[in-house]
Amino acid sequence: MTRTKPKLATDTAFGTLADNGRADRRGRNLDQTDTDESGGTRPTVASPDLTSSGVHSGGKNPIQTSPWAPHAMLLSLPLWWVVGMDVFIWPLLVLPLAWKLVVNRRDVNVPQGFHLWSLFLIWLALSALTLSDASPTRQLAFAWRASLYFSATVVFLYFYNASSTTLIRSTLLAATGYWMLIALGGYAGVIFPTASYESPMAHLVPAWLSENKFVHDAVVYRGLAGIDPFSLPRPHAGFAYANPWGSTFALLIPLVAAGYVHLSSAWMKAVIAALFGLAAVPLTFSLNRGAWLSIGIGLLYAAALGLWRKQPKLFWSAIVPGLMIGGMVALTPLKDVAAQNLQYKVDSNGTRLNLYREAFTGALESPLFGHGTPRPSPIADEPSIGTHGHVWLVLFSQRFPGLFFFLGWLVFLLIGSRKACSVAGAWCHVVVLMGAAQAFYYELAGTGLVIIFMAGALALSDPFRATARGPYLSEKQA
Repeated sequence: MTRTKPKLATDTAFGTLADNGRADRRGRNLDQTDTDESGGTRPTVASPDLTSSGVHSGGKNPIQTSPWAPHAMLLSLPLWWVVGMDVFIWPLLVLPLAWKLVVNRRDVNVPQGFHLWSLFLIWLALSALTLSDASPTRQLAFAWRASLYFSATVVFLYFYNASSTTLIRSTLLAATGYWMLIALGGYAGVIFPTASYESPMAHLVPAWLSENKFVHDAVVYRGLAGIDPFSLPRPHAGFAYANPWGSTFALLIPLVAAGYVHLSSAWMKAVIAALFGLAAVPLTFSLNRGAWLSIGIGLLYAAALGLWRKQPKLFWSAIVPGLMIGGMVALTPLKDVAAQNLQYKVDSNGTRLNLYREAFTGALESPLFGHGTPRPSPIADEPSIGTHGHVWLVLFSQRFPGLFFFLGWLVFLLIGSRKACSVAGAWCHVVVLMGAAQAFYYELAGTGLVIIFMAGALALSDPFRATARGPYLSEKQA
C-alpha cells in the first residue's frame, strides 16, 4: 500500500471538475478566486453533480465498484437480525469488498494518518496475549470484536479507494432506506412492546454459550422493545439493545440530510421532512439521551458550517430535520415522555460514572497490552467493566497506548474530513464528528463504526477540498 493525499481529479466523485485553466459554466477560469465580503478570497469551483458519472478515489487508479454494495450491506441488516445473525454478520458482508481490495492490492492507497489505525490494530492483536488463561467466553468476545474492527477497516479502504459518483449516490440512498427501516422498527417496538420470539440461530448456539446474557439478548432472543422504569416501551427492533438502536439512528441522520439536498422532487423532499418529524416518536421513547446529544451536536455544527461557508443548502438541510424533530417533541405529548425519561437518566448517571471509574482503575492495574476484553463487574447486577462507551472499552481492553492510537485515528479522520467542501462531503464529516462524541458513551464496534468509517472515507476522498486559496466554496456551490 502507498500513502497519498486525496487529489483533485478531472472527473470527480461529487461532480465534474474541469482541468485547471478551463472556464466553468459561468465563464470564469477555475484558477481565479472570488472576493468575499470581508475582503478575503475563496476558490471558484464547478457545482458538484451527483448525477454525473465522474470517478475519484484516494489512489491513482480507483477500484471499480458495484453501486449495490451499500444496499447489500445496510439494507440486509434487518433481515439478518430477524434470523439472529446480525451481531456477527459484518465479517461475512465485507468479504466481497476484501476480495476486491486483495485483487487490486497494487492500486490500494491509504491516507497519511492511517498508520494510527494500523498501530491500533497491532496493539489490539497484542492484547490477545493476556487472554491465554481467560475463559472461552472472553476469548470469543475478543475474537468477535476483532472481527468487527476488521470489517470497519475493509469498509474504509474500499470506500476510500473506490469512491465514485455512483457509489456516493448509492450510499446516500441505502443509508436513507436503512434509517427508514430503523425508524419503522422503532414504531413496531412502541406499538407492540411485548412481541418476541426465539431466533432460528438459537437452535445452533451451544447451550453453554446461550447462557451468556449478551449472547442470549443478541442472538437467541428477538424482541421489539424493552420496558423502561415508567412501564413505557423502549424500542430497539433490529438491535439487541436500545443504545445501539439510538446510536445508529443518530449517525444515519446526516447521510439522510445529504440525500435530502440532492433530491430534485419537491414532494419527495416533503416526504423526507415529514419522516424526520415522525421519527421523533420512537426516538423519544427509546430513552436515548446520548442519541439526542449527538444529533444536536451534528445539526448545530452543520448549520454553523453552512453559514460560515455560505452554503445555504448545507444550512437548510440541517435546519429542516432540527425543526421537524424538535417541533414534534415540543408541540405534542412527547415532551412529557422526554421529561420523564430525562429524570430517570439523570438518576442513573451514578451507574455509568462507577463503570468509568472501574475502567480507568482497571487500565492502571492491567498488563502492558490491557485486559483484551471487558470483565464482569464485581458489583452484582452491574454491567461489565469496559462497556457503555467505546473510549472506556478501548481503555480497559487495550490500555492507554491503544486508546491513544484509537483516538488519534478519530482525530485525524475528523480533521481530515473537515476539508470536504461539497454538501454531501460536509455531511459525511458531520457523521465523524457525531461518532467521536458517541465514542465516550456508546460502544461503536459493529454497524456504528462501519457507518463512521464509510462516511469518513467518502469525506477524505471528496475532490472539492479546501485549499490554501480559501476554506470554503462560493455562495452558489451546492
